[in-house]
Amino acid sequence: MILPPNLFSSTGQQIRITHIDVFWKKLDFKPARNNIEDIDVDAEFEKLKQQIDPTPPQVKRSFFEKFQQILNPGNNNKKPPAVLKKTRGRPTLKTQEERKVETARKSSYIPSEETWVEASDDLPRHSSYISPEDSRREKNTKPLNLHPDFPMIKLGPKTDIAIRNYASQIPKVIHPYIVRIKDVKPDGHCGFRSVAVGLGVKQNSYLMIRKQLLKELRMNESLWRQVFDPENIGHYDALVTRIDFKGWEVGRAGIENYMTMPETGFLIAQRYGVIVHTFDIRGSDTIFPLLGGPNEAEQPPLVVAIVFVDKGHFIHVDLGGCYPMPPPNLLWRANRTERAAAWHTLYMDQINAYEMLTYRPPDLNVTPYVHDVS
Repeated sequence: MILPPNLFSSTGQQIRITHIDVFWKKLDFKPARNNIEDIDVDAEFEKLKQQIDPTPPQVKRSFFEKFQQILNPGNNNKKPPAVLKKTRGRPTLKTQEERKVETARKSSYIPSEETWVEASDDLPRHSSYISPEDSRREKNTKPLNLHPDFPMIKLGPKTDIAIRNYASQIPKVIHPYIVRIKDVKPDGHCGFRSVAVGLGVKQNSYLMIRKQLLKELRMNESLWRQVFDPENIGHYDALVTRIDFKGWEVGRAGIENYMTMPETGFLIAQRYGVIVHTFDIRGSDTIFPLLGGPNEAEQPPLVVAIVFVDKGHFIHVDLGGCYPMPPPNLLWRANRTERAAAWHTLYMDQINAYEMLTYRPPDLNVTPYVHDVS
């Protein structure tokens, strides 16, 4: 405590510090200063505007919504959480998880007189695709501390690690549209774990994903032999062996049971009625359902987007907005039905955007090789 000089009582006696109660010793007689008065508010707003201007439209919209919440705190359209009732006797979490995966969307190809998909609840609505309407309704999903390369990602410890490990291995064309990066356990099942995350269930459901894809292969054997074997005789049998993991209960998968793309992508797209993207800095592609069209899938369609990294590992990414879409796989184009061709038409703008952004003009300084036939 700092006392003013020559402090006296009303009787004229000098007041000593030992005579002052401990409470009053906490007082600070220094003049208060308000730092806010020293801030140039207009200049600070201009700096903030300069930071926001280069960001994508989705991010600008998020800032606008946050400002609206500050200025109009009473206009909150969030609803209170629903209260669960009559929860006695509900299945265990493990049973619920298995039921969610087992009852995923049925294949658009079902043999005559045969229905092998059990009817139950659908998978939760989770997708790598976020429609513009959903994006406008989402609140507090875009942080103010934006990453320069991934402006739509919500930063955090795990996200920072994922960006540091994999940013250089994710095609730059989709960086501005990535909402989340999910790194899964690298135990040889990483591909199927990433697919599980894309379908909206926990990554530990990877064994159920294997079983369902194996069932798709065997129940629709004639279809998949026609797709795979003409290109490579015995490819169908090799794919069955690869997906049929023997250590069903527990165990790390060996390289012979790793997920291979794009072959497994065809099974995923057809079995669940989803769009499958495989991103790789060496080349990316898209696989739509092989037989059914967009009107036969749930709307908006689920998107399972995985990235191949570290020469043997898969991770999952969520994509937001109208992102550039890799072109369809050539094997899909060669085998898809007329109904399925509508997928390509529906997403033509996004596919064209991807091709424009990744197009490399020819180097005019290189002299073409001419073979002398004389």
